[in-house]
Amino acid sequence: MERLTGQKKTSSSSEDDATITAAASRKNKRFYEETALPPHHRSRNHHYRHSGYDRGHLAPAADFPFNDEEMDDTFVLSNISPQR
Repeated sequence: MERLTGQKKTSSSSEDDATITAAASRKNKRFYEETALPPHHRSRNHHYRHSGYDRGHLAPAADFPFNDEEMDDTFVLSNISPQR
């Protein structure tokens, strides 16, 4: 029987350490349209205005605290579900 085990990192560079310790920030993040989708299939920010619904992340931004680019990707409107 094979078991999956985590591997320990034996060496690290200062660049890797900076990436691991630097925290991504939600500050100044805005939801944006998924431009890879045809326009008639896209959610838009105005769909949520005055609708009584908030935009809820399917993949929460808080799950990507160490990488700003990955956190940015969670603000695409295709990652959003309406929530009250």
